[in-house]
Amino acid sequence: MFTGLVEETGRIAAVRSHDGYHRLTIEADTVLQGTRVDDSIAVDGVCLTVVKLEKGRFYADVVRETWQKTTVSGWRSGRRVNLERALRMGDRLGGHVMQGHVDGTGDIRSIEKLGSNHIIFVNLSRPLLKYMAAKGSVGINGVSLTIAEKTGTGIAVSLIPHTLEQTTLSSLHVGDAVNVEIDIMAKQIVTYLESFLEQDGLNAEKIKKLGFDNV
Repeated sequence: MFTGLVEETGRIAAVRSHDGYHRLTIEADTVLQGTRVDDSIAVDGVCLTVVKLEKGRFYADVVRETWQKTTVSGWRSGRRVNLERALRMGDRLGGHVMQGHVDGTGDIRSIEKLGSNHIIFVNLSRPLLKYMAAKGSVGINGVSLTIAEKTGTGIAVSLIPHTLEQTTLSSLHVGDAVNVEIDIMAKQIVTYLESFLEQDGLNAEKIKKLGFDNV
């Protein structure tokens, strides 16, 4: 489990292809403190297992499914990434509960600057969008954010100066793909409601008319 509170930004040092997987070399500092092989680190929101440690860097393997369903396939040497170690029992939960299991990707539609804040609009597919709710939580590239607005095609999130300074979100551009993790509570509630209504004899079209398709 993670909180979506980024501990530091690291740098992709290398991406190497192997038979059936890819190995990432990631330069870091803070997240290496107390970290051992087999520990988990969220890298831009993707939960990865540390398979090797060296001074100033760690190595993680990416399987085919993760490669295909996240932004990892587009990572190149030099890319900055958000890093967070797994939550320990007793730690404060300042963001929201995140699993590091990316549900899909979105793309940046627009970025508006309002003083020192940024409003980022993210296009989402319908399968992702139905789990979004204004004032709810969402994980974008491993950062816990509050949904400021929901439209028919995506969501808007507001970034304060601290978030811009401490994460890689300040370097996003229009058209960039981002990893999206649905709030686990929203996922469970919507999934349960859909299953309940379907068992009660309501088909997908009726569920949509009732509004659950837009929860």
